[in-house]
Amino acid sequence: MDGYPLPECEIYCLRTGSEPFRLMSNMHSMYRMAFSGGSKMNTHLFAFICCVNDEKTYDFHVKHINKLVIPPGYAVELVPVYGASSMTKGYNEGMRRTNAKYKVYLHQDTFIINEHFIGDCLNVFLLDERIGMLGVVGSKHVPPTGSWWDGKPQYGLIEACFTNHITLRIGEVEGLFAPVEIIDGVIMITQYDLEWDERLDGFHYYDTTQSIRFNLRGYRVVVPAQQSAWVYHHCLDDANWDQYRLAQRHFMHMYRWPFFGGEVKTDDGSQSAHDIHDIW
Repeated sequence: MDGYPLPECEIYCLRTGSEPFRLMSNMHSMYRMAFSGGSKMNTHLFAFICCVNDEKTYDFHVKHINKLVIPPGYAVELVPVYGASSMTKGYNEGMRRTNAKYKVYLHQDTFIINEHFIGDCLNVFLLDERIGMLGVVGSKHVPPTGSWWDGKPQYGLIEACFTNHITLRIGEVEGLFAPVEIIDGVIMITQYDLEWDERLDGFHYYDTTQSIRFNLRGYRVVVPAQQSAWVYHHCLDDANWDQYRLAQRHFMHMYRWPFFGGEVKTDDGSQSAHDIHDIW
């Protein structure tokens, strides 16, 4: 798996329940079949894991990965997951399909615009082996709502499109990185594997629960300093807030994480359950 570049070639990434989906790789990338579960961990491999339901958007997503500068001796692979019923199930499937040490979990409408993304991630992870996961935006403390944007202080930088293209400077990171309790799920990069909590169905709060799980296992979760944004999120304002609030209530009934005390209120003002469930 070591060595690059490769000549332009075709690869096939398996898609769930259908014919293979053909992608093109170029001389800047090195891909292999994303079915390597059970083999020895490859410490020089980055896997890009993505739940996909829109091939056109995913193709644009892949084109950005193709432009990344790959450090000598490292390689990348695509792990698209089709037909996932929830983000946690999709990410667990993707995690099991690759033996990459470094896993990048990201939305199909998240486009990496920092061509030195891989090297920058390595620089952060190599600073401290306790760093288990990093993201581009997050909050130092988990707020009672479980949504990072309600927490204080906030850190990070991201380019995004809601109704127009904007750069969101969430909060300045002093030094090389800021330790946080919660990061946003737009992109989550890990160097250690922890199962995603499949009790949380749907496509919300997977980022909150995974941030909590990493912290409880003793790993550090951080937001690195960015001179310019690492990613662009084409997140048109089409969120289903009713589903979000249902997911929030489900989350509150499962988790009473040890980062704060007192009564917990959901966004609609109702009180969460008091019983503490086994996170693992």
